[in-house]
Amino acid sequence: MTTSASGPCCIGYLLCLVGAIISAGGCGDKTMTLQQIWFCHAAESEQKWGAEAPVLILPDMGVLTETCHRNGNKELRIFRLRSLDSGAVISTFTQDGSVGHPIGSDSSSKYLATSTAVWNVLSGKRIAELTKPEDHVSESVAVSPEGRAVLSAGTSGEILIYKIGDPTSEQQVQPSVLGRVHAGSAHHVAFSPDGTRALAVDLHIQSWFVWDTSNLKLLSCIRMQETPTPAAIHAPWKGFFGQTALVDWDTGRTICEIKPPEPGRLTEARLLTDKKGILAYFQGDRTDFYRNHALCLYDMSGSRFTTRPLSSSLFPAAFSPDGEYMATLDLVPAPPPYPGLEALDKEAQGPIRCWRVQVK
Repeated sequence: MTTSASGPCCIGYLLCLVGAIISAGGCGDKTMTLQQIWFCHAAESEQKWGAEAPVLILPDMGVLTETCHRNGNKELRIFRLRSLDSGAVISTFTQDGSVGHPIGSDSSSKYLATSTAVWNVLSGKRIAELTKPEDHVSESVAVSPEGRAVLSAGTSGEILIYKIGDPTSEQQVQPSVLGRVHAGSAHHVAFSPDGTRALAVDLHIQSWFVWDTSNLKLLSCIRMQETPTPAAIHAPWKGFFGQTALVDWDTGRTICEIKPPEPGRLTEARLLTDKKGILAYFQGDRTDFYRNHALCLYDMSGSRFTTRPLSSSLFPAAFSPDGEYMATLDLVPAPPPYPGLEALDKEAQGPIRCWRVQVK
């Protein structure tokens, strides 16, 4: 682990403090404004294998990014925690393996987990090595509050839970099988805010399962009328996002409906602090996800206050759990793999930008 007290990421930082203010046209009594806090050029690995990219925003801590470094046949993931205020690197830690594997943090943002390890975010110290079966390929991971347990959903449909004793000392942890869902469909797992419940989505039957984490007993299986979103159960409240609704995860009752813009596919959603509203990110159609993508603001009844179209060159890579911060990457058209696909692919080139989402 290394630490850095480096100054601003780039010369343009002071200008960014003034802010690139972009206001969204609104209706009703609320408006949404995006204020750019900082930007920095993404660090590249020495082997040009992958540029630095945001993966998580940890409230009161910073923006977590990752880069992949390849040396021969060995791949190394490099994680950096960048300050929310300036983009300066606070801590750095590494793990064997390639970028793209699942990653998650607990609700306090103190602990970070992949499918093989758990770290203390600020110190960069590894606190647990997670042993997994050879045939367990993880699709999603989640960390309970204060790093006491980790969930891992495998492509085989197997849901594993790791119970961690003292999160202040490094240990090797064996898993228990929490349950099973259909193979290839367990893409989302999460803990309830108090850590007493574990949740997993079965996309095959459009249902979610709830377990008691103290005795690992299945409490309920609730069928949804629609497909859950990729970030369905990552929000820190007792709710669950489908494509068009916020649903109570204990009863399946619709809390409010969310009507997407056209064309639009709900990709991320956050309940704003003090329930000021719902921030939702929609991607465009499948031919070009970023051509018609937008941020939308809704009230708790599902009425849309405002829509903020985003530039096709910006990719929202991460949102804070409370929806108050967003990290983006700049995109440029990628070289087409073969003729006719020029509009189907983009690649991240940097810089990384951090934004504050202000709702008034």
